[in-house]
Amino acid sequence: MPPDKRSFPQRNRIVAHWTDGTLVVECPSRSGSLITANLANEAGRQVYAVPGPIDRPTSGGCHDLIRDGATLVTDGSQILEDFQLLSFAHEEEKEEVLPPGLTDEEEKILASMGRDEMTADELVEATGLATSVISISLMKMELRALVMQSPGQRYRRKTKFSD
Repeated sequence: MPPDKRSFPQRNRIVAHWTDGTLVVECPSRSGSLITANLANEAGRQVYAVPGPIDRPTSGGCHDLIRDGATLVTDGSQILEDFQLLSFAHEEEKEEVLPPGLTDEEEKILASMGRDEMTADELVEATGLATSVISISLMKMELRALVMQSPGQRYRRKTKFSD
């Protein structure tokens, strides 16, 4: 069946019930995204919203959702943590095993970080790797939830891995 205005509410209801959570990234105060988010909420599903600039009409719906109790999201790992898709080790675990599939550069960066926050420049100095290699590696590791960027463009290990 081709999409049309009349079929959107039915489709949105299916989507809202089909998922464990609904993330709204950008929407005005009146939109189909809000309908879906409200249906998800009524179905007992988790609703997430990304805040936007207060002067943009396309941020109003997300701000309304947050005011009404949706979980504010600024990083995708927050959702993964809610659904326990990230593995966090306990502090008392002694031996550490890095996840498979790391490049030599990524291993070197993680080893240099330890538990400290570091800037890219500090990592260049600590590892001896080129700035471009550090930047690319940090971006890839952030996407894989291995590191997290903090204010001031400082990076820290997101997860301690264990065997």
